[in-house]
Amino acid sequence: MYTHRRLFCFLAVCANCITAGSIFTFPLFGPPLARGIGLTGAQTNALASASILGEYAAAVFWGSLADRKGPGAVSFCAAILYALGYGMMGWRYKVSVGMAERGELLPEGQWIWLCGYYFLAGCGTAASYFGAIIAATKSTPKRHSGLAIGVPCAIFGLSPLFLSALAPYFTVSSTSLASDDQTTGINDELDPGRWLLFLALTLFIVNGLSGFALGELPCEEHTGEERSKGERGRDSGFVASEENSVVDVERDGEGADESTALLGRRREATVADGKEEQSIAQWLRTPTFWLFGLVIFLSTGPCEMVMASLGGIVESLLGIRITTPSSTPTPSSSSLALLLTTLTHDSRALSLRRLHVQVLSISNTVSRLLIGLLSDWLSYAAEPIPEAELNEGWWGWWKRRFHRKPQVSRLAFLVAAGGILAAAYGYVAVGLSSTGGLWVLSVATGFSYGLIFTLSPAIVRVVYPLTAFGRNWGLLTWFSALGALLFTPLFGVLLDLAAKKQGSEVCYGRECYETVFVLSSLSCAMAAGIVGVLWKGWWRGLV
Repeated sequence: MYTHRRLFCFLAVCANCITAGSIFTFPLFGPPLARGIGLTGAQTNALASASILGEYAAAVFWGSLADRKGPGAVSFCAAILYALGYGMMGWRYKVSVGMAERGELLPEGQWIWLCGYYFLAGCGTAASYFGAIIAATKSTPKRHSGLAIGVPCAIFGLSPLFLSALAPYFTVSSTSLASDDQTTGINDELDPGRWLLFLALTLFIVNGLSGFALGELPCEEHTGEERSKGERGRDSGFVASEENSVVDVERDGEGADESTALLGRRREATVADGKEEQSIAQWLRTPTFWLFGLVIFLSTGPCEMVMASLGGIVESLLGIRITTPSSTPTPSSSSLALLLTTLTHDSRALSLRRLHVQVLSISNTVSRLLIGLLSDWLSYAAEPIPEAELNEGWWGWWKRRFHRKPQVSRLAFLVAAGGILAAAYGYVAVGLSSTGGLWVLSVATGFSYGLIFTLSPAIVRVVYPLTAFGRNWGLLTWFSALGALLFTPLFGVLLDLAAKKQGSEVCYGRECYETVFVLSSLSCAMAAGIVGVLWKGWWRGLV
């Protein structure tokens, strides 16, 4: 019976993860939605930011709720949020398009309502993700923590690929998205209304059913005395022991560990062992929290911007221009949606958007799987193999020969991710002028984003108490939300300014995104530098 529970839990984790990346399909439905109801570039990017804000703003709540009530309860909440968010968003779009077709004025602030609905969908994404990831993390041995996080994260990375493959079933002819048959050059375009309603129904069913199967099924090492010894909370200034006392830890001759300050001074504090958790106030006083959060802020903010704005980047590179007709305006043209009357649109727009969403998804998935496996094998946190297993014939010889060889810190992978992003964004800023080189941006962003979001929770699991994993990782994801809320709206504002400078409704060419990618490149380089500070000052030989 216990084995069956584990099987159903695993299937529920997979189901949640493969559908949870729905907000990353925004590059598919965002451009036609913006054209259909006349959103500006800044408003479109604000809409994308709303889902990112919802995804991260509620992360701490979902993590804490999963710690207290179990991941199944969180999945039930995700089902309700998805139904409300996507359902109301699809309904609002259909109402607005109907008003435009009848020549009625659209409400000027309707984009704010759309942002609110999309915010709920983002909250649902966080709930679905946390339900799956916490169920997997707390049901897997510590020595496989990277794989336990990497596999569901990899499936989560495949979610945009899976969902985008379904998009062709929800396309309509271009004339269905603009009145008077005045939009030309598009063979087929995604119908945002049908797509959003499909997401509402599908995700409600998936997360509702998963709520019955997700749960914490601890392994033997997570119970009893072994757990209290193996899962002690460690951070600079916080070292736990079984007696709840202040201790002085030395790690195999290393001069610095989780209890060592940057300048080598030992700090003293009394905290609980692995069965209890540090209070939020205690945790917020640790330097590593803020430094690690800053790494996440600087590195993932630009990634979130790229994933939200990919559709706009594609259309800018294709040279799409929207102009207002010179004829006398009619009552229907008073609607912003119907001002989009003369459109020269490359027919590859939808296919290119789908292609690069899929490239992002595939590179994201490969990264999560590969790094999850490598980090478990190479990391300093890898536990030694029991003596009995080392004496199992040729298999024992294989383990003796290849286990943990060589040792590479997980932080080295984070430095590599920052360097890759800095180089790729620098190239986009100075060298990208056609869609032919867009794969560099997609691959680098997907791979590095997957790497960061696989290793970061694995690091949190190792250096902080497991019992508060959901809360701790949820708090750190707020830094990603802040980064997204800085870079994504900034992209939209700079896009509108560039378009105004060109005298066009829509910006085209490299000048649309040049400045924001220069800033993004510098940001990711700074993140890599701060990881080096963490490694040298606190976490050397630990993760």
